[in-house]
Amino acid sequence: MIIKYYSTDGSLYIIEGVEDVAVPNNPVFGDYALDPRKVFDFEHGNDENDRAPLNPQRIITYVKDGPCMLKVWGVAYICNDDGKTIEKVGF
Repeated sequence: MIIKYYSTDGSLYIIEGVEDVAVPNNPVFGDYALDPRKVFDFEHGNDENDRAPLNPQRIITYVKDGPCMLKVWGVAYICNDDGKTIEKVGF
């Protein structure tokens, strides 16, 4: 699967080769449930800061070389390998 992420400034980021994609209803913030997750926040840098999207449903968790989390500030599309949208996350 792939994730196409359009940031708030209109930049496009494509994350390829993802597995086990989920948009949790109540994602864990802060220490991320003590999981060694890689946290991606393209709006504020990948420094694992404490800023979180206002809507908790704007977090995408997935697996790519380990557990990962994407903070969605703009719009993200979870797509199959052919690029067809499965789910839209964000505005």
